[in-house]
Amino acid sequence: MKVLHLISGGDKGGAKTHMFALLDELCRMCDVTVVCLMRGVFYEEILKREVRTVLLEQKSRFDLSVVGELRRMITEEGFDLLNAHGARANFIAARLVKKTDIPVVTTIHSDYMLDFDSFYKKLIFRSFNIRALKKIKYKIAVSDAFREMLISRGFKPNDLLTVYNGMDFNTPVSPMGRREFAEKYGVPYDEGTVYVGIAARFDRVKGVDLFIRAAADVLKSRDNVRFVIAGDGDEKEALTALADELGIADRVHFIGFVKPVYDFLNFIDVNSLTSRSESFPYSILEGALMKKPTVAAAVGGIPKLIIDGETGFIFPPEDHASCAESFICAIDSAGLRKRLGEALYAKASTEFSNRALAEQYLENYRRFIAKSKREKRYDLILSGYYGFGNFGDEIILSTIIRKIREDRPEYEMAVLSKDPDGTAMRFGVDSCSRFGVFGVRKLMRQSRVYVNGGGTLMTDVTSTHSLVYYTSMLNMAKRMGLKTMLLANGIGPFRRPSNERRALKALGRVDVMTLREKGAYDFIKERLPDARAVLSSDVIFTYCNGSLREKLTASPAQTPFGRGEDYCVISLRDFAMSGPGFENAVANAGRRICEEYGLRALLLPMQYEKDLRVCESTAEKMGGCAAVLPESFKGDRIGVFAHARFVLGMRLHSLMLAAALSVPIVGLSYDIKIDRFVNENGLGDCFDVKTLTEEELYAGISKVADGRLPDSYPLFIERVGGLCEQNSKALFELIDEDREG
Repeated sequence: MKVLHLISGGDKGGAKTHMFALLDELCRMCDVTVVCLMRGVFYEEILKREVRTVLLEQKSRFDLSVVGELRRMITEEGFDLLNAHGARANFIAARLVKKTDIPVVTTIHSDYMLDFDSFYKKLIFRSFNIRALKKIKYKIAVSDAFREMLISRGFKPNDLLTVYNGMDFNTPVSPMGRREFAEKYGVPYDEGTVYVGIAARFDRVKGVDLFIRAAADVLKSRDNVRFVIAGDGDEKEALTALADELGIADRVHFIGFVKPVYDFLNFIDVNSLTSRSESFPYSILEGALMKKPTVAAAVGGIPKLIIDGETGFIFPPEDHASCAESFICAIDSAGLRKRLGEALYAKASTEFSNRALAEQYLENYRRFIAKSKREKRYDLILSGYYGFGNFGDEIILSTIIRKIREDRPEYEMAVLSKDPDGTAMRFGVDSCSRFGVFGVRKLMRQSRVYVNGGGTLMTDVTSTHSLVYYTSMLNMAKRMGLKTMLLANGIGPFRRPSNERRALKALGRVDVMTLREKGAYDFIKERLPDARAVLSSDVIFTYCNGSLREKLTASPAQTPFGRGEDYCVISLRDFAMSGPGFENAVANAGRRICEEYGLRALLLPMQYEKDLRVCESTAEKMGGCAAVLPESFKGDRIGVFAHARFVLGMRLHSLMLAAALSVPIVGLSYDIKIDRFVNENGLGDCFDVKTLTEEELYAGISKVADGRLPDSYPLFIERVGGLCEQNSKALFELIDEDREG
């Protein structure tokens, strides 16, 4: 592969470091040429490296004479891809997009809205860069945070890939000795003292004030520690004043800018990064090289490397108290510091080395080249009840996307959603409004396969309008030449014979169906015996399984009750045909169980817009033993299910999620799909909401209130695990058939 890199030539700082780390390794893997547009720091230093470098000097930023020369080089030398870096290079690269037949890529090294400081530069250079970025289709972000930034600004997620910074872990460093360092920088040295440090510029975004506040919290209970701050900046006076105000000035040492930074890192025992915002800073890689345990804020790409309790400690941004708790854990155990430091080095040197950086770039180049040659932009369109804020359907979508990316990363997909911007941000996939007729038709013209992904979409219980939508979409896809599929769907019931006929007419044209319930499978085989139908299970069982539960339950769940409290989950929905005493029956039976078994009840709306009223009303009837999980809850909702003693569920996916996580269930049936899931799988009791009584529900819950699973559970898990594979197998076969056909 021949790759042409285009850069201004005056770059310095993070972009220069990133490029040199990349080029040193990439040159060993493919044919690389670098073109600089001016003489500067980058150009002068790259001439000392073993990479072919060409200077095409511009007279000014707006000198376009170099475009023709670059086009000639690309054509005559046979380059496969052009990778631009920075605003000046983007300005030129954008003019080559339609003048060459190779993919043009740009690497996003920073927030381009913050790249220029003066009014003139913002007005002119930033504006031109934004226009250039809109023309350059393919982009590489140096962190997931930057990728999410680009998505939030309207760029297509499918054309954005991430490559994290790398570092040279092979070249040894020879730092200054610890005692010598202490003498040089005036830090009292004692082998029994633990030194906690941070190296950062004194700017609010770096959060050095948070570091000082955390130091004050630590020093309230520990006296064997000193805090060392390396750096400088405009906020130095305010930071020293803060240390004085907190009464810790004698234990906090400002030592100024340190070069090389490895002298500083060798001296300290614990490294830290308390930033309010970051991409993926080199400082944590530098600390990893020195095997220093690291305490860092969970911002940007930092959690990719710092895994809480495994390679360091992570704390919520701005939370200096949590930062202090992590400092204390590291201060109190030399063995823990050693273990974390070695684990950090092992992870960083494997996943974030210069070689790993170059390999990721090369893989992304291959993907961009393949994308540029595709006949169809998308392999599949996913359609379902997406973008409505329904937790169960969002898990379905997440699982389908994850499975495809793991098994067939070359597949391109798009999602129809009520909230396309939210779906694009949350799942990192191209999305289109499910109600935009022209947009949907355009998407279908670019696609191979249309998939109704998960849920019971072929029913009129929700509404006739919903059924009309999904049947119409299937019919439109067939008219436009797409193959169609139902993926892990349920079927029915139908209240109106005309709606059943409508559904069967559309289903008769579907290429393949995987059906998550035996009842649905039997229904199709009886009415459409020639249909290509396969019995499967819900995709949620692909994602949620025993190993996930073990991981989730390794530490107490975060809930409104705090950590470590025994609780059950109750998931309800408003249903017009529920019996008049339904809420009272649930509230009274639930309260009795909570009192008898010492539990709290967590009312969990799976879809807040539709479930909140009935959950709040029932919780109020239950009194002090119940609370509603707020919509603003920031914890892991799946983890909340995993820690529950049992789940009383009316929403199907509350029951499926619990069962997949080895949590006992009791069903509240408003629809045949609830009965089918609970009864066909022998998972316990299921009660009709139209006739529910307090006593029968109390008796049913009593069977599972101690957390025991039914004897049939192991066979159920074994069966659904095997059936899950039918979903992806059928989908991949269908896409491959279309590709080959």
